[in-house]
Amino acid sequence: MDEMMELMHQLLLGNGILIAGCVYVCAELLKTLLPRMNSTWIPLIGALMGVLLGLIIPDFSVGQGMLVKAISGLCLGWAATGAFESVKCIKSRQRS
Repeated sequence: MDEMMELMHQLLLGNGILIAGCVYVCAELLKTLLPRMNSTWIPLIGALMGVLLGLIIPDFSVGQGMLVKAISGLCLGWAATGAFESVKCIKSRQRS
C-alpha cells in the first residue's frame, strides 16, 4: 500500500503534472491551429505524446522500468485529453 501511495504522489506531484499539462496545451494548440483536423484523433495523439514524454523525462518514475514509464505516460496523456474534453463541454454549454 505504501508503494502505491508513493507512486500516486510521484505521478500527481512530480513530473506527472508536467506531462498532463504539456499534453493539454498541445491538444488546445492542435485544435486551434488545425481547425479542419478531426477531433477524434486528439485522445490518440495525447496518449502517444504522454508515452513519449514519460519515456524522455529523466526523473519520471524513478526506479521504474521503461514499460512502467510508458504506461504511466499513456495514462497521463489520456487524462489530459479527458480534461481537454471537459473544458470543451463546459465552453459549449456556456455558449448555449
